[in-house]
Amino acid sequence: MKAILIDDDKPTLFILNKMLARIPRVEVVGEFLSAGDAYHFLKNNPVDLAFVDIRMPEESGLDFAWRILAEFPDLYVVFLTAYKDYALEAFEVQAFDYIVKPVQLERLERTVSRALQRKASEISSLKPVQHSNVLSVYCLGGLDLRNTNHDFVMINSSKGQELFAYLLINRERLTSKWRIMEDVFHGMSPQNAETYLNTTVYKLRKVLEQYGKRSAIVVSNESYVMETKDFYIDFIEFENKVRTLQRITEANLEEAIQAVNLFAGELFGDKDYQWSLAEKERLWDIYCSFAKKLGRYLLENRNLTLALQVFKKLVAINELDEESHCFLMQVYAAQNDLPALIRHYDRYVQLLQRELAISPSNWTAQLFLSLKKSLL
Repeated sequence: MKAILIDDDKPTLFILNKMLARIPRVEVVGEFLSAGDAYHFLKNNPVDLAFVDIRMPEESGLDFAWRILAEFPDLYVVFLTAYKDYALEAFEVQAFDYIVKPVQLERLERTVSRALQRKASEISSLKPVQHSNVLSVYCLGGLDLRNTNHDFVMINSSKGQELFAYLLINRERLTSKWRIMEDVFHGMSPQNAETYLNTTVYKLRKVLEQYGKRSAIVVSNESYVMETKDFYIDFIEFENKVRTLQRITEANLEEAIQAVNLFAGELFGDKDYQWSLAEKERLWDIYCSFAKKLGRYLLENRNLTLALQVFKKLVAINELDEESHCFLMQVYAAQNDLPALIRHYDRYVQLLQRELAISPSNWTAQLFLSLKKSLL
C-alpha cells in the first residue's frame, strides 16, 4: 500500500515516516510540506493512503480533502491534527480516519490494518454480497465501530463504549445485571448503577437500530447478552485465522501475514478496562507466539525484509522482550548489516540498564558476539 504524508512541520513528517517504516505492507512514496505539492504528485503517481494535517498554510487539510476526493475517490484520507474540534468536518468529508496528535504507533497500525482490509475487500467485492446491516467492530488497538461504507458509528458516552465492549467480550452468553453493575458501573450505588445500566442499554440499542441491529442486545431474566451475528469483529477474525494456521508454509504465507496485520495493538488499546485484562493478556500472548512463528519462517526462508518488519513491530510493542531482540539481531546478521546489529544491541543494553538496571543474559550476549564475529 503506497502512502504519502502531508504536514507543514518537518519533524512530524520525519517521525511519521519512521513509524510507518515499522508497519508491514505500507510504503511511504512521498512527503510534502504543502497540499499543492502533494496534489501535483497525486496527478502523476498511484497512491492508496494520504496522511494529511488539517491546519496548514495556504490550503487546509479539509479543503485539500474535498478537492482531491472528487478527483481521486479511491484515495483513503487520514487526518492528523492536534485538535479534536475538526472531527465532525472530517467525517463530512468522508475521511477514512481521524487521528489526534501525538500519533501513537499502535493507533497508526490500526489505521493501516483497516486500510489493507478495506482494499482487499474492494478487490474481491465481486465475490461476497455485503448487506447494509453488517457492522464492523475494531477492538485491537482501540475501539471503533464502522458501517459497511466504513463510516464511524458513534457511541457518544464513555460508559456506552465500555458497556458495548463488555457485552462484546461476553458475547453469546447471558451475564447478570448485578455482574455488569459491579464490573462496568462500580463505585455507584446499586440504584444509580441500575438506572445508568438501563439508560446506557437504551442508547446503545438506538445506535444499533440504525443498522437493523436493535435486537442484538437481548435482555432476559435480569441478564444481558449481545448476539453478534453479521458483525465483523477483528479480534475474533484474528484468533480464527491463527487457529487455522498451525503450520506456516509458502501456500498460506499471505494469510499468515494478514493475520499478523490484523493485530493493530492490544485489545481496546489504551482503554484500561479492568474486567478485560485477562482477555487482553490472552490475545497478546497469541499474537506474540504467532508473530514469532511467522518471523522465524521468514528468516529461515530468507524473506528478510518482512522478517525485519515483523520483529521490529514486536520490539516496538514490547521493548523488553529478549527473544524478539535476539531474532532481530539474527535478521540484521542475515542481511550482513554489521552497523545495524551493533546499534541495536547497544540500544538494548542501554534500555535494560535504564529500565531494569540489569545487563543482557549470557545467552543474548554470546549470540551478539557470535553474530558480530560472523560478519567481521
